[in-house]
Amino acid sequence: MGSKKMERWRKVEIAQSIFALLIVSLLVSTSFYYIWASITPPESSVKAIKLRVASGAPPGSKVTMVVPIRIWAVDDDNRVDKSRTDVVEVEMSPSRILRLRETQVSLVEGEATVEAYAVASGQENLLITVVWVKGESYLKPGTFLLAYPPLASPGI
Repeated sequence: MGSKKMERWRKVEIAQSIFALLIVSLLVSTSFYYIWASITPPESSVKAIKLRVASGAPPGSKVTMVVPIRIWAVDDDNRVDKSRTDVVEVEMSPSRILRLRETQVSLVEGEATVEAYAVASGQENLLITVVWVKGESYLKPGTFLLAYPPLASPGI
């Protein structure tokens, strides 16, 4: 006996079933999308929190072998968000002079400090970038250009 060929009406029935399944899937996914969009606040109503980075010692202090790098989670009005306890990662452009003591740090009341220490003498400009790793919600990255040792300092 030869192999049975599928009847034409059966092929049409299968094609119609697949097409109907695709249409139903499209309708269901579109419905879920619009329901989700209606319960999620628009981006403009959510205050953006970003990371702000700075470095240096108070004016008049002597240049040392350790450079503090301060990090803050701030809103659009530059107020520190004291509720933030996120984990952030500090990245430093390749440097011959400075090394970070740690690359990940947790914010405490929206603030953190990471220390870089000198491993050689010289002068260079470094790009410090802080990026969000995990926490309550996304934090926009922050960058800072660090001149080491600070310009107008006698050096180390």
